[in-house]
Amino acid sequence: MVPALPGFIGSDGWVRSNAWVWVFSSKHNTTARSAFDPSGFLSYVQARYLDPSATSKYGNPIRRLGTNPGLAWTRTPTVRYPDQLIVCEGVLDALTAATAGLPAVAVLGATYPSVRIAQTIADHTADRRILIAFRR
Repeated sequence: MVPALPGFIGSDGWVRSNAWVWVFSSKHNTTARSAFDPSGFLSYVQARYLDPSATSKYGNPIRRLGTNPGLAWTRTPTVRYPDQLIVCEGVLDALTAATAGLPAVAVLGATYPSVRIAQTIADHTADRRILIAFRR
């Protein structure tokens, strides 16, 4: 049993939706970014390598430890535009949008289009207008 941390980890051990887990490892020069499902439960953690000479930007756990859900949903502290959903290319973009009051979701692995990802977003729009915010 994990002790409860108000607003972050519940007594059931689940990380709550208003928490973003960031871990920095100076030994491996990486950060770990959390991904939440639409219900606000932690569903995945992805490593981001900070070394520009690394062969890959991201490190994903082996399949038996967790499958990449393809999406990381945010929780917007103060929703200013409840009728919109911003679909972003990455976690940091989605966090920026959420901080500005825009409900947002990040696509993990945006270079690989997926009908499943598009359908999951559509299933959770709640009649909001979808705005795509990807770089060229």
